[in-house]
Amino acid sequence: MKHEKLTKDEAKRLREYIDKNGGQEPVAVGWGISSATLSRSLNGDTAPSSLLRRTLAAVGVLKA
Repeated sequence: MKHEKLTKDEAKRLREYIDKNGGQEPVAVGWGISSATLSRSLNGDTAPSSLLRRTLAAVGVLKA
């Protein structure tokens, strides 16, 4: 299964979620990932893993 990078709208929703929930580091720690992983996903450098995609869907960043 090939993972897809976040669209501009998804990245915008993720940035808004991060801003509303205390910043990038607290969100990353709460999700059990590194802050760098969030940065790479936000910047479109890498596609989120399956686990991160499920988390993003659960918080409403990704639309089903």
